[in-house]
Amino acid sequence: MEPPPRRADGGCPPDSTKANIGNSKMKSYVLCGLIAACSLAISAADGARAQQPDRTIHLPGDDFYPEGVAIAPNGDVFVGSLGRSEIWRIPSGTVAAERFVDASANLMSVIGVHVSADGKRLYACSSDPAQRFGGRPPEVVVFDAASGRTLHRSEFPDGGLCNDMTEMADGTILVTDSFNPRLLAMEKGAEGVSFGEWLRDDRFAGEGISLNGIAATGEAIYVVKYSSGEMLRIVRNGDSATIGEVDLGRPLAGPDGLELLSDGTLLVVEGHSASLSRITLAADGLSGTVRAVGESYLVPTTVAARDGEAYVVQGQLDRFFGSETSPPEPFSIRVTRIE
Repeated sequence: MEPPPRRADGGCPPDSTKANIGNSKMKSYVLCGLIAACSLAISAADGARAQQPDRTIHLPGDDFYPEGVAIAPNGDVFVGSLGRSEIWRIPSGTVAAERFVDASANLMSVIGVHVSADGKRLYACSSDPAQRFGGRPPEVVVFDAASGRTLHRSEFPDGGLCNDMTEMADGTILVTDSFNPRLLAMEKGAEGVSFGEWLRDDRFAGEGISLNGIAATGEAIYVVKYSSGEMLRIVRNGDSATIGEVDLGRPLAGPDGLELLSDGTLLVVEGHSASLSRITLAADGLSGTVRAVGESYLVPTTVAARDGEAYVVQGQLDRFFGSETSPPEPFSIRVTRIE
């Protein structure tokens, strides 16, 4: 049975419908009322989802300065600390942060973190961006993701700044070096773990901090350059690579963390505008559109996503590096609904 006709303003049909008389007319109006009520309920639910406020996960102390964030397959959230040289965990289903890797791991400032696709290993970039550790070389340090036990550590060859990481389909971990125009790779083979330069190119170079966030899709690697606001697409073919700039219609504003979503879009943190944006790529991956999905964060750095929510780290790095001298606000991860 078809519902009665609706007026243009969404109301019930006028009384001039002579075919509907008596009980038939009454049934028509009852059915129309039910449809209108359902429509209002659906609109209200949609509005509630659209207006759902962000959640906050609080982090301890006045010296935490979070930078990297990662979510394990089981829902555990890991966040690294620049100020404390530690990694903290927020167990799945909770908002209570607990220390996971402490000072005994001999980390420097913890920047990017990544959990392997199988959930067994936690990778961390240990670097010294504020020159607090006497010139120690940066490292990628690998931990057991269940216990926090140190499994392996590899120094960056020839220095640099270990910044962010992503995982390729074969389990290779790619790492950005913000001070040198190169990507590095950590691979696990029959003879153990190897770590070294994966790709070097002058197009990765820039003033100050250059290569930053990185994400791997099935077809390509995407990296952002903090210094210039560019996003590059990389396709590796044996010993050579095709590198192209992605035309987004505008430069990104201090791009930092980059996160691939299940629908093929990318989230990017734009530090200079204190915002979170979603990038929808064209079929060839060389152009796309940028749409803001979150704003007014406290100097955001990186992002991880799960179940339609973006976990945005509010790093307040202006206080960490001293360009802003007022005390930091309480440290936190802000959770923004993105669907």
